[in-house]
Amino acid sequence: MNRIRTFLLTLLTVAIFPLAAHAQEAYTINRFQTDLAIQADSSVTVTETIAVTFSEPRHGIYRDIKATDLNLNILSVTDEKGAPRPYSQESWAYGPRIRIGDANVTVTGAQTYVITYTVKGAMTFFDDHDELYWNATGNEWAVPIEAAETTATFPDSAKNKPIRLKCYTGPEGSTDELCKYQINKTGTQATFDTDGALDPYSGLTVVIGLPPNTVTRPTQLSVTSNVKGASVLLNGKLACKTDCTINPLDPGTYSVAVKKYGYGSPKPRTLTLQSNQAATENFELQVAWWYAFGLWALWILAGLIALEPIITYWKKGRDAKGTGVIVPQYDAPDKMRPAEMGTLYDERADLRDLSATIVDLAVRGYLQIKVLPKALGLVFKEDDYELIRLDKPKPGDPGLSEFEKKYMDSLFGSGTHKKISELKYKFYEKLPDLKKSLYDSLTKSGYFVSSPTNVRAAYFGKAVMVFIFFVILSSYLSNALPPESSIRLMAFALLINAILTAAFAFFMPRKTAKGTEAYEHILGLKMYITIAEKDRLKFQEKENIFYTLLPYAMTLSIADKWSKAFKDTFAQPPDWYVGGTGPFRPMIFVGDLGKFSNHMGTAMTSMPQGHSSGGFHSSGFSGGFSGGGFGGGGGGSW
Repeated sequence: MNRIRTFLLTLLTVAIFPLAAHAQEAYTINRFQTDLAIQADSSVTVTETIAVTFSEPRHGIYRDIKATDLNLNILSVTDEKGAPRPYSQESWAYGPRIRIGDANVTVTGAQTYVITYTVKGAMTFFDDHDELYWNATGNEWAVPIEAAETTATFPDSAKNKPIRLKCYTGPEGSTDELCKYQINKTGTQATFDTDGALDPYSGLTVVIGLPPNTVTRPTQLSVTSNVKGASVLLNGKLACKTDCTINPLDPGTYSVAVKKYGYGSPKPRTLTLQSNQAATENFELQVAWWYAFGLWALWILAGLIALEPIITYWKKGRDAKGTGVIVPQYDAPDKMRPAEMGTLYDERADLRDLSATIVDLAVRGYLQIKVLPKALGLVFKEDDYELIRLDKPKPGDPGLSEFEKKYMDSLFGSGTHKKISELKYKFYEKLPDLKKSLYDSLTKSGYFVSSPTNVRAAYFGKAVMVFIFFVILSSYLSNALPPESSIRLMAFALLINAILTAAFAFFMPRKTAKGTEAYEHILGLKMYITIAEKDRLKFQEKENIFYTLLPYAMTLSIADKWSKAFKDTFAQPPDWYVGGTGPFRPMIFVGDLGKFSNHMGTAMTSMPQGHSSGGFHSSGFSGGFSGGGFGGGGGGSW
């Protein structure tokens, strides 16, 4: 789990902030030489020679070493000539951090750092071999490593005996083997080299298998428990967390106890360990009743947090209840214009509503749509259209609404003619205000409780804030609590909450009782348009119903069905659409309007280029990977 989390966080960092991350690094690693000296007592002396070049002044480097389960002791930090370098030892999440350099002095150019330390507990013992599985460079360097080499020296007891070798390269978890290795004739030393440079966050991991009993197995104690993360106390002092192995130990008598908050503690046990003995003790812990009750309460609370968006939708997002009875209607509710009706219908002010408004304004006498002929040449140009402002409403027209006035002014300004192609790269700036005007009009008229766009924005904002809180909490918990901690449920619940909040944001706009009544009326109009009877249409043809309801059919995406109902009964071309060719047919005409709407939508939205709105180890010989085993870490400059 830690490996996956580290990989995802690394991937996210590199994907989102590549330029910033690169700008912070002012050095390159020219060579990373690791010398491993395996001692007869199973300890390992490690010498790291790190040659770097600074491109701007820096105090030095820091080296993070993963040593959670190891006994590590820093012996020296020098330059390539053995002269001591100033350093301090700090802590990070998984072990020591060696900060090399003087805070009052900066260096530039080529620098070499030699770090020597010993580790105990790095050897793992199997029935058929003794193994050192060592992450030589670490996988958390943010810069490439141009060359990585590792030399391993074995004790005399390994001389002329069969040695097994393997190596891995790449980011943590990689099984690539872009490396080579060889062993000297006497079998006392092996060398490992990468095939080329290592990318940022990639490393070299080596595996060395010695014959069994080549080195002395240390006295060690493995402590397991039915509860993960329990504290293991050795002679009254914290030694590790279950399940774990305490290695090495001096032979002798020890008092072993296991404790964890919320659980009853078994009686301490007294153990006498002999030289080279590997002992295992298992403890059974019983949960306290009050702690069990608290865990159940925590589960319930986590469930409520996770499901809060569903509960909120049920209480605040559902539309007011209507009659549930849909009957055919022959006009729009409350004399709504097409854009208003379309926005109420799907709770979105979209381009379909704006295109339908153009047609509606033309039907009512406010403008004319003119098809411009294609220009001839080597290549036919795409269709273009011209809108001509007339302002000659037909008798009985109620006049322009505030939205329609704003729309007409946005299209024409102070002029009377506008080509659709002239809207490209300009009109997109006016779309947000037009859409807001539609939402505000419907909200002010009492169809919505609040503006749908504001409601969605509020819930999307909440989702982002909850997700940020989840990331922060997860980062803290990853170091503060063991993976199985029940408190992690809260972080997981926050993640579910953020996902559900974002999903339900689309459905949170709420219609009032008036809005629901109008919505059911719209469904009735849609029913009428969809199943219109031919005879009834013949009767109503005199009332110009085809053109009157055509914009409404466009907002409901059923203009084709509306045109089919007139295919044999209506052949009167409109006076507001000029430039069509061939005999008039309702279905062909609606198809032409569809092309016009597509061009209109493309022009309205076109923007200039660049603008945007443990204690049990597996063997490195089976299932090994780069970054596995002991060692590892990374570093950086400061």
